[in-house]
Amino acid sequence: MGLLAARAYAGPIELICGFLVAIGWFTRPAAFLASGTMAVGYFYQHMPKDFWPVNNMGDAAILYCFIFLYFVFRGRERSASTATPAPLWPVPTSF
Repeated sequence: MGLLAARAYAGPIELICGFLVAIGWFTRPAAFLASGTMAVGYFYQHMPKDFWPVNNMGDAAILYCFIFLYFVFRGRERSASTATPAPLWPVPTSF
């Protein structure tokens, strides 16, 4: 797969996987795919310029890679929009 083909697939993969992670559907597989896509993008585009992410403008790619990797191991839990919200005030258990 050439570099132009990788660029053509990266945008839709990040868009779809980011949407799936945000709504909480297939969170772990989507986050794994998005994390890998961000890592490949970093190593193809930013790493050849310089080693340090601050110097090669790849800090956002590394940040998103590790955030998606966090969701791979954490899952959707309370961060998803489908989670039950916490009550605004304490609910009495007895009268």
